[in-house]
Amino acid sequence: MEFIAITGHRSNTNVSRILELAGLFDIPVVQNDPEYDPEVAPGLKDFCFHRKTDFLIQFTDKPTHAQEKPTSAGLTYSLQTFGIHGTHPVFLDFLDWLRAENDVYDELYLIFASEWEISDHNIRLMKVRMRQIRDYFSVHVGWPLVFFGAKSGNYFMEFDSPLIFEINESN
Repeated sequence: MEFIAITGHRSNTNVSRILELAGLFDIPVVQNDPEYDPEVAPGLKDFCFHRKTDFLIQFTDKPTHAQEKPTSAGLTYSLQTFGIHGTHPVFLDFLDWLRAENDVYDELYLIFASEWEISDHNIRLMKVRMRQIRDYFSVHVGWPLVFFGAKSGNYFMEFDSPLIFEINESN
């Protein structure tokens, strides 16, 4: 299951404003349920424990009648293709608005994962400012690692390494 979330510390984050902005952008959320995605839960819970975070907001697609429960697959797809199609992913627009509001956060962790079933699995941790995230996605094809198979001549995506942006405007 595709997973996109923000976690951090309530003491330096206006969680209700993040939820309000997600609502304005019509992005459904799941709050404080680290078990929501069993393929991500072990690593997510371990990360949150070690970083001592006290809130979790998962961003999902709108539910469809065919889904058991919504995932972040549509949001992920839009991040992977916006450079190709010249579209404006709603999730990046949401992050731009979040960045524009100076008093919403001091430090956040923005998590992209698909499989994180082993709690001590290696992750990619990038320390960035919020404005750098759009640049990252304009250069990379989404958050997964993209490899080229020299023998096959094809590109393929590797979803096994979660990407976490440690967002701190003083970085």
